[in-house]
Amino acid sequence: MLDESAANPEQNAGEKPAEDEEKQESIPEAQPETPPAEEEATASPTPAPAAVPAKDAAKPRPVVYYATGRRKSSIARVRMMEGPGKITVNGKLMHQYLPLARYQRDILAPLRATKCMGRYDVVANTYGGGMTGQTGAIVLGIARAILIAEPKQKETLQGGGWLTRDARKVERKKYGFRKARRSTQYSKR
Repeated sequence: MLDESAANPEQNAGEKPAEDEEKQESIPEAQPETPPAEEEATASPTPAPAAVPAKDAAKPRPVVYYATGRRKSSIARVRMMEGPGKITVNGKLMHQYLPLARYQRDILAPLRATKCMGRYDVVANTYGGGMTGQTGAIVLGIARAILIAEPKQKETLQGGGWLTRDARKVERKKYGFRKARRSTQYSKR
């Protein structure tokens, strides 16, 4: 049995425009635009907001000096900016992350020699290796950042040996040996 709608295509064609008319009726018609002078006159008068000086807009962004240091298998990314002299390593204060005095002394050495203590904040992110390697990487990163910030300090930093990358790394083990160079124990018989 055939549908009545399928049997009479003329009737189907007549239904579609009726649906479109319903949709058009639901859409509100656009109102004519009023000239800007009339809009201002009809709008209720509101007081203009008081000009509030933006505190953040007035402050210039601090200058940040970036440097990278490496030692053994450690890498340190160092950011140095003007501040009270706070040193942060991996999100912790220096004396919390590196508790030994010799590590702290090594990190502060380039800052003391160049008289930058208390003038710059240092933020270091370091990974790989152990405490000694990470400390050496941070020292090289700080020295390079100081060199960028104050190029006149180059002689002081070179004289202390802080700009020299220590290229010594652990030597690989060779086959036929117990370690890199340690041979097996000699057996006479």
